[in-house]
Amino acid sequence: MDKKKILVSVYSGFFLIFILFLFASPGALFGQDDEDDEGTFWEDEEYYDEDTTEYYEDDEYYEDDEFYYDDEDTSDFEYSDEDTLDFFEDDYIYGEDEEDELTDLEFAEEGERKGYTVQLSFASPGYVNHTLETWNSKIDFRANIDLPMLMEVGSVKFRIGVELGTFSFENYLPVGGEFSGIGAMGVLSFPAGPSTVQVGGGIMGSSPSIMASQSFGINIAAFNIRIGIRTTMAFSLPDGFEADDTSANWLDGFVSIGYTL
Repeated sequence: MDKKKILVSVYSGFFLIFILFLFASPGALFGQDDEDDEGTFWEDEEYYDEDTTEYYEDDEYYEDDEFYYDDEDTSDFEYSDEDTLDFFEDDYIYGEDEEDELTDLEFAEEGERKGYTVQLSFASPGYVNHTLETWNSKIDFRANIDLPMLMEVGSVKFRIGVELGTFSFENYLPVGGEFSGIGAMGVLSFPAGPSTVQVGGGIMGSSPSIMASQSFGINIAAFNIRIGIRTTMAFSLPDGFEADDTSANWLDGFVSIGYTL
């Protein structure tokens, strides 16, 4: 195996690790944010208690002073009001954080409101490993359906879906080989804002396969338009490949249009 073949295989492996790393990283960040919000709330409450004590002390002083309404500066009293207002604002924000933590029933209802999401994708392989170096590719089409169920494991939320798609490669050296057909996979989708990471497994033609992808998109009403990249690896290749070709890897760019029912 020459150096070029080794490099292509290594790059494919690094990309898979990169996709899995992106999938695993958001949970730790979300957990840290929740702790910071709670700490800020208690500090603000303690600060409010001290200011309130000063307010009552100043009030008693003014009751004893006969020139209170004419001569005394009430800036201290106004400052205490501002602090009280700040406290209520902080308390309201803290309450919002508590509302974001859904009960099991509310969480299920949120997933139900999402509905079925149907996506149609158009893809073109751009990079391949050494197994497909002498093979030409064509435009591939994929259809993906996400079920209206939002699952949760720890801080990670995901949806379950299925995918059907085409793939097509033709060998030009020597001429005559063909690796094509229809693929079917089960897919897990991990939404994170405008980004979505997907991992899945199934078959491509008669070959067991796995895939990983990341895409970015925007929502327009019930439609979702996305662009992204995806890597696919197929094992146990059919006849037409060299004896030492144990897997076929390809990386494609794709555009997808989705609609939520």
